[in-house]
Amino acid sequence: MLRRLTAITLTLIVGLWGCSEKERIDELLSYHRTVQKFSEFTEGIQRYIILFDDPSSRVTASDLEKALALLDEFATAVGRVEKDLGGLDDSTLRHTHGLFVRAFPEARDLANDKKAIAEGNLRRQAQSIAIGLRRL
Repeated sequence: MLRRLTAITLTLIVGLWGCSEKERIDELLSYHRTVQKFSEFTEGIQRYIILFDDPSSRVTASDLEKALALLDEFATAVGRVEKDLGGLDDSTLRHTHGLFVRAFPEARDLANDKKAIAEGNLRRQAQSIAIGLRRL
């Protein structure tokens, strides 16, 4: 996931590097530095995916709650980026960031398995959460 974020921002940097507009390049570099701070979230998500995919691991309700809380915290942090940077002027960057922001509600929906919750099936719910986390 961190590689994906890095690849996206580096692609944008290379694309804009040919432009002579220093402001656009500075904005993109600032965005890249901000996104790099999300590594603790991406590492946590990777740990939960590995945990939930391991059939020999004992998954607890607490694990599920913590994974969903991490997803929500990550969504909040990503949602604040544009405001924290004072807006995104570059349309390509704004659009790309918008796609990233919209991935979180989709991930949350995928993680919500109502049938597994109703049945109390922790393993199935863990798999649903792992699917949602992979969406990011």
